[in-house]
Amino acid sequence: RKYMQFMIPAMLSALGISLSEFADSLVVSRLLSSDAFAMINLGTPIAFAVSMIYTIVGLGGSLLFAEYLGKKDKEKTDHYFTVSTVLAFLLGIMLFALLMIFHSVLGDLFGCPEKYRTEFDLYTNVLSFFVPGGILLMHITYCLPVVGKPFLSMGLIVSANVLNLLLDVLFI
Repeated sequence: RKYMQFMIPAMLSALGISLSEFADSLVVSRLLSSDAFAMINLGTPIAFAVSMIYTIVGLGGSLLFAEYLGKKDKEKTDHYFTVSTVLAFLLGIMLFALLMIFHSVLGDLFGCPEKYRTEFDLYTNVLSFFVPGGILLMHITYCLPVVGKPFLSMGLIVSANVLNLLLDVLFI
């Protein structure tokens, strides 16, 4: 029973993230064009970098957090939560800064055709502003199940994905 209490929200969260990426692409390709869809796919390495950061820091931090929470060592529990959260935030800021500094080079690096370069640069600039918050939010979602809040974690993920789709429509 306890396993299902945590497994179902985790599975629904993973499904929500996957469906969000699909829906995001579908909305963009339908509202704009297949060229816009291609541009978003060119920016996929940025999304992978964000995902890598929040997964590594989120999993590592939540494991240490859970270990010391289980040992009832409040000082180390607080320490590891704080350190991993600050690290996630700082890495988000660092990735944001790198994207802002090197966004003009990303088009070449990712193989963006010259005729789409202006739109791609604009897309990566806008995307950059959501990087720190996205990393921090997803990091927190790794810690919530540890304290018995798997449905809150799932709710945050679903809400973030719905917001992403709404922002797509708004910005388009």
